[in-house]
Amino acid sequence: MNEDIAFWKWVSDSTIGMVTDTAVYHWSIADQTSPPQKVFDRHPTLQGSQIINYRVTPDEKWLVLIGISSNTTNPSAFKVKGSMQLYSRDRGVSQAIEGHAAAFAELKLDGHQKPTKLFTFAVRTATGAKVCVSFTLLVFMIAHYVVSSKLLKLIIKLLILPSQSVL
Repeated sequence: MNEDIAFWKWVSDSTIGMVTDTAVYHWSIADQTSPPQKVFDRHPTLQGSQIINYRVTPDEKWLVLIGISSNTTNPSAFKVKGSMQLYSRDRGVSQAIEGHAAAFAELKLDGHQKPTKLFTFAVRTATGAKVCVSFTLLVFMIAHYVVSSKLLKLIIKLLILPSQSVL
């Protein structure tokens, strides 16, 4: 690997996730002789973004890279634009998503043998000129194991008024 590391994070007890300007790598400390392995290329929507987080499911099949950048398209709306890249290792494909924060979870549904994997993320949008901000929390089922089940998609709008504090 001949690239500078822009961001790194432990993704498991024995694996470090490393992000460069062009790709994401995993490096296992279990085998000290093996070099970092490229997992996926960064999506063009993250070009020039500051990487602020990288999350991985415990089985390392789903990964999300999160970055922020200046909002040059509509700076009067809000100053920081969030961009994410959701990657499926099994399918070898990425999806660019607008968002500022993300997490993975598992949900054990009644009557199902295996837990269902969920992907949640939040998007910040301005609903007025510095008056209030709305956050949208989205929850998607990304892997399910029963063909007859409907995919879960849940969207929750959260409104933060100027009198309310956000951390």
